[in-house]
Order: sequence, then C-alpha cells, then structure tokens
Amino acid sequence: MVECPKCGHEFSAPPEKLKCNRCNHKWTPRTTELPEICPKCKSPYWNKVRIRTVKK
Repeated sequence: MVECPKCGHEFSAPPEKLKCNRCNHKWTPRTTELPEICPKCKSPYWNKVRIRTVKK
C-alpha cells in the first residue's frame, strides 16, 4: 500500500512491468494475476526460460 503525501489516501501500488522471454516485449499488466499469454507474440511460454538442445 502506498499513501498519498497530500491527502493521506492509501492505494495499491501499480504492478511491475512484465517481460516476455520469447520476443522481449515489456508491458504493464492490468491486474495482479499473471497473464496466460504474451500480448504481442501470443506465446503461452512467455515466462519460461527457453532451452535449446545441441544437435549432434
């Protein structure tokens, strides 16, 4: 909770920016819940680390 210095009203802080690990898109979510997909590339794996395998 953040308090206004002028009127003393308490309100919740804005959510932090999120970043897609696939397309590097950054956005501010509208809710406190994590989104299911990236709004730009629509990947459902936006918050998973990409693991690449080496071909022999």
